[in-house]
Amino acid sequence: MLKVIKNISVLVLLITLGSACKNADPSKENGEVLTEVSEEMPAQNTEVTKMCFKNEFPFKDDPSQKDVQELTITFEGSRVWGTYHWLPAFKDKREGKFEGTINDNTISANYRFIQEGKDDAAQITIVLMEDLATVTGGSPEMGLEAKIEKIPCVE
Repeated sequence: MLKVIKNISVLVLLITLGSACKNADPSKENGEVLTEVSEEMPAQNTEVTKMCFKNEFPFKDDPSQKDVQELTITFEGSRVWGTYHWLPAFKDKREGKFEGTINDNTISANYRFIQEGKDDAAQITIVLMEDLATVTGGSPEMGLEAKIEKIPCVE
């Protein structure tokens, strides 16, 4: 009888231990907390590329003096950002940044710039062609419109 009780006790002990193992917190092992491993979404293979555009307008009487238009565009998927500057030799310059999206060859962006010491903003559209970018937007008196020639980007 003692042998049967002993066997039953061992059996109950094994069942209890087995049950405890099944209900054990999987984040703990040997008293240490394990960090949960989660699978991250795979990174999208979006390539970051850059395009540059520039016009120079030298003065007829002094070619060393020139007005300059510069446009740089960085692409990552459908997201784009960059700079658009109008740098006249003797007038107040306009320097700004834009951010937006591209669909086909047309960029829609919010352009924030400083001109004559004032912050301003406008919605612009940039249409990309093989060797040219056409910028339009804002009110006509802002003078944001330009056709700027593509150049190699210099890093």
